[in-house]
Amino acid sequence: MMVKITQMIEFIKEDVNNEESITLTFFNKALQTGFRIIMLLGIPFLFYVLTSFGKLP
Repeated sequence: MMVKITQMIEFIKEDVNNEESITLTFFNKALQTGFRIIMLLGIPFLFYVLTSFGKLP
């Protein structure tokens, strides 16, 4: 079990230093997707809050 963890850590270290990193690409796509979801849900919620408290007509 410990050997596998060490191998995984070595793979990640080598991968992160690579320009076409699988690990960094995955985290990049995950963060972009999370941001898009927050924006898609946040903008309608903003309009709801503004209209419910009478700031918008």
